[in-house]
Amino acid sequence: MFKLKRMIVKILFLHVVLITILVSTGCTSMLYNTEIGKQKILPYNTEIGRKKILQAQKNSLPIIISKISTNYPNSAGGVNFKINFKNISGKTIKYASFGATAYNNVNDEVGCEIAGKRFASVGGRITGPIEPSKIKSATWSNAWYNSTIKYAKISFINIEFMNGEILKYSDEKSIMQMIIPE
Repeated sequence: MFKLKRMIVKILFLHVVLITILVSTGCTSMLYNTEIGKQKILPYNTEIGRKKILQAQKNSLPIIISKISTNYPNSAGGVNFKINFKNISGKTIKYASFGATAYNNVNDEVGCEIAGKRFASVGGRITGPIEPSKIKSATWSNAWYNSTIKYAKISFINIEFMNGEILKYSDEKSIMQMIIPE
């Protein structure tokens, strides 16, 4: 029991040291990053969010995204990818699939060091049903292993509805119309 307590104290101490180093070196944005490109992501209930939802609905886009984030790398360099979105389509979503590409502090694409890929995109699928007006979030743990990752951008969105209809988006313009910017 005593060894376990000592180990916990050591881990907590190392965590505090890491946070102190990140703060002292100006790397505080690595602690919690909520950027896409250089735009902060805001919630749906802001004035900008409401306008963005109306514009997306006018363009027949099925979802609106309020958050895209990466976390700071864990001790093995693993970086999570998280997304929050709202179904604005008026139809029930069966599957929502997303692709994301990671970028470093100087806006270069970076890949997964363990997988050995220079430019690695990750993909994930959320299983519904996701009813109209419902908000859904998902986190892909350790999507990449690379300690230089600063943020991620969505590279594709595929939405499959319960009626079998499938919508696919991979162009930056359509994807950006689905994201609530600051």
